Amino acid sequence: MRLDVLIASYQRPHLLSRTLESLLKAPVPAGLDAHVTVIHNDEARAAHEVVEQFDAAFEGRLHYIHERRRGKSYAVNTGIHATSGDLIGLIDDDEEIDRAWYAHVATAFCDGRVDFIGG
Repeated sequence: MRLDVLIASYQRPHLLSRTLESLLKAPVPAGLDAHVTVIHNDEARAAHEVVEQFDAAFEGRLHYIHERRRGKSYAVNTGIHATSGDLIGLIDDDEEIDRAWYAHVATAFCDGRVDFIGG
């Protein structure tokens, strides 16, 4: 099962670093293939530079998209169109996930009756 985690980011590269660090530190359970995409809709290059710093650590599972239109809805919709996973997870660029976050997602979606979770 593939999970595409989307992060819309706008003018908060210092917080984006913390978000990416938390995603990197959380263990991904067997059977879950987690990818992360940062969708940035600011003209500054700071977010792109943050993604470049983390690229190697994510071993090909970190992606960057620049969306020219400002606004979270544009960023999220662009990210959704770029995904190919079974699941889409949305987090903000000022969030840090719990170390068990991936495990909870995997467990919840093992039940075929579940279509959506939130928290």
